[in-house]
Formats: sequence, structure tokens, C-alpha cells
Amino acid sequence: MNRNFVRHIALFMGATRFFIFSVLIFCIGFSIGFSADIPVATTRNRGAHFSEMKPQGVMVTQLTKPEQALFDAVKVGDTDQVKKLIADGVDVNCRPAPEWETPLFVAIEYDRSVIVQLLIDAGADIHAKVGHFRYINGKPCTLNPPVRAYQFALLQNYTSVKVVSILLNAGADVNEVFKKAEALCVESPSRENHAGFSHRMIGMPDSTPLIAVLSKYSLKGYNPIFSKANGDVAIYLIEHGADLTAMSKNRETALQLAISSRYRRAAMLLIEKGVLNHMTLGQKQVAFNMALLTGFVPMMKILKANGVTLPEARNRLLGIAIQRCHLAGIRILLEMGASPVPEHFGDCSLEPPVVEVMTCGRYAVGKPLSYLQDTVHALLKYGADINQSNCRGQYPLGIAISMRQDTIQQNLNQIEMLLSMGADVNRFQAKGPSPLALAIQKKSKKIVELLLNHGADPAHPIRDEYGTTLTPVGFARKLGAQDIVNLLTECQSERKENL
Repeated sequence: MNRNFVRHIALFMGATRFFIFSVLIFCIGFSIGFSADIPVATTRNRGAHFSEMKPQGVMVTQLTKPEQALFDAVKVGDTDQVKKLIADGVDVNCRPAPEWETPLFVAIEYDRSVIVQLLIDAGADIHAKVGHFRYINGKPCTLNPPVRAYQFALLQNYTSVKVVSILLNAGADVNEVFKKAEALCVESPSRENHAGFSHRMIGMPDSTPLIAVLSKYSLKGYNPIFSKANGDVAIYLIEHGADLTAMSKNRETALQLAISSRYRRAAMLLIEKGVLNHMTLGQKQVAFNMALLTGFVPMMKILKANGVTLPEARNRLLGIAIQRCHLAGIRILLEMGASPVPEHFGDCSLEPPVVEVMTCGRYAVGKPLSYLQDTVHALLKYGADINQSNCRGQYPLGIAISMRQDTIQQNLNQIEMLLSMGADVNRFQAKGPSPLALAIQKKSKKIVELLLNHGADPAHPIRDEYGTTLTPVGFARKLGAQDIVNLLTECQSERKENL
């Protein structure tokens, strides 16, 4: 009896020790897990190598209540509250922690130009550097490297000329160089800034402010609001002493970047300031190519007038212009020595010039027919073949017949134009239907009549889509186009009588 009692006591004590040990292990594990759940900014993302990074959401702020009130007033744009707090003696250079943002940086981020001026007038330090920045939800952004207020303004998606002018008037260096490759928000959530667009900051390596602004398009993509603002900032920098000879790390000039970024007013201003005098022929040729690719015709004309010549790949440029339906660019390239002769477009890598231009005819809607006619005339003048077909058997007259236009009159105008320039109305080849066959297939009596009036053969056999050989009358009857059947029959009878 006593032995059983002792045995039970021993088992109970063992179970108790095991339970206590398990609870202890659980508590330790829970404590570690809780600590791990606290979001801490790490260095695994690019640019986040700052050892002073504070934990997200649990950062211990050094701000007093009045200082925090100043940050809040700046953020929401409460100008009266900002004036009151400044008058009460709140430190305008306060920070939530060392190397974190000041109220001036918040005003710049939200493009509060009036508040920026108030803070600077009250003694805000425009030369102070910031390496960390809090977002609305408390999660930090690391700026690599730390930047001054002027640089921070230029890194924004949207910054007004007013803010930039205030900072420059306060003593910022218009040509202060960005020392590092990028300034990115690290460990930051996706959020929307005051203009309703995704917020992200990117800078160019070892570039001046002007180069950084002109590079924003290629780095961030096109947005009409941002593009207008950045173009205005670029113009302001050009007019206020920016180094116009500076280049990006990729050796791109300010003019090249302005053209490729579609900042056309800035590009024209650079021309007025004489940047071409500091550019090599190769740099001018690159600028010309960019103007061609972006459809910047006035710039192409200016560069041409300033002695720019085309590189050896001039015919490739002509092919690109044709592919992009850049009709004005085509004419300029032809005048500069590009050649549209058939042997340069014999393979399938590039469409024959006149074929491609006629395909572009739908983009010329709303413009006079002469816009298209002048381009075809220029191509023919420099050696293009109006009857050359592509690898799929398409040819200019056939495209003009079959292309879907807003009105049939547009087709008729283009057909008349090509016939007057020498297009073959009786083009019969193994590959591709004849003009008359295409007109019948389109069931357009007006086009059939126009072709017949220009000598189209109403009796030449036609192959349908199944390879069956039919007469034009038989083909029209098969399609149920009785009015065309009558027209063809009448034309055949008249020609027999004339014979």
C-alpha cells in the first residue's frame, strides 16, 4: 500500500515538473515571437544599409507636443496653425529622431510652397541632410544617401517650380551633384501622395539637378501631370544657371534627355542657350534619332539646319520612320540622304516604303490628302516602287482598296491618287489578289467603277479563297453583288463593241 502511494507521488511530481518546464519554454518562445512580430526595418532591400534605422511603428519620438503639432499642421497645409506655432517659438528644425525629417521636408513632400517659405523665413536649415523619413502610417523610408532639401524636392514625383525657386533663392546650389546612384523608399508601404499618384523617389547617379529632372521620364514612366511639372522645373533650372554641358553617367546630354523625355519646351530652350555648340556630331546624331522616335519634327529640322548628317544606318532610320507612320520624318530623312529604293527593302524585316505609308493612311484621317500624297511623291522621287509588294503579297493599290476607312470617299481619293502616280490597275501575280478582285470582294460598286474607268480588265480570271478560278462576273455573283455583276457585264459589252 505504501509502495503504491510513493509510486503515485513520484509520478505526480514528475508530471508537475514536466508541466512547469513546458510552460516555461512556451513563455520564452512567445516572448521571442512577439519581439519578432515587431516590424523592424532591415537591410535586405537595396539602399537600406543605415545602422541607425528605427523600428517601424514603435519608434521613440523626441518631439514635444507643440513640435508634433507643427508636423501635423505642415502635413495638412494649415498655414495659420503653422504661423501660430512659429510665433510661439516652436523649433522649425525639430526632428523626431537624429537624421529624420524636419518640417521643411514634409512641406516639400506635399508641395506646400507657402509653408516652405514660412519655415525658411523662420530659420529652417535648407542644408540639413535627412536620411530617414516617416510615412503617414509611421513606417520609415530610408534615403540613400541622405539628401538636402533641394535634392529631396527634385526627387519627388511632383514638385512645383515655386518650391524649387524658394529653395534656390534661400541659397541652394543649382548644380549640386547627386553623389549616389539612387534614393529609394525602403521598407515603405504602397501609398498615394497628395496628387493621388503612387509615390516613389529615384535619382540619377552622379548627376546634376537638371540631368536628374530630365531623366525622370525614363525612370518613372509617363504621366501628363508629372511631365508638365518636371518640364517646368527643367525650364526654370535652365534659366537660372544650371550647367547645360553636364551629362548623365551614361554620357547622355541634357538635350538628348529633354528630347527623349518629351520636355519639348525645355529642349527648345536648350537650343536657344547654344547647347549645340558644346555637342559632338555623334551626340547630335543621337539627339536627331531621339527626335525622330518621339515625333519631334521641329527639333529634327533644327538639327538638320545645324549640319547634322545621318549615320550609316540611315535606311534603317527610314524604315523605323515608315513603321511609325512618321510621314513628316520620312520626308526629312529622304532630304538628308536616306534611300527608299526596292533593294534596301527586299527582305521581310522592313515593309516596302509605299506599302507602309499607305497602311499609315488611316492615321492621316482629318488631314488633307496632300499630306499623304506629298510623302508618296517624295518616296517615288527618291526611287521607291509604287507597285512593290511585301512578303504577304500586299501592295499599295490593294491596301488603298481594302483598308477600312470612315467613308468610301477616302478609299476613292487614295486609289485615285495612286493610279495618277502610276499604280498598276491590272496587277496580276501568283501571290495576292488583283485590284479588281479586292474591289469586288469589298462589294464596292464605286471602287469597281473607278478601276474599270482606269482600264481594269473585267474578264481576267479571279481565284477565290478556296483556289477556284472564276470570272469577275462569276465572283461577284457568288458574293451576291448583283449591282457589280451588272456593271461588269455592261463594261464587257461596251469593250466588245469598241473592238
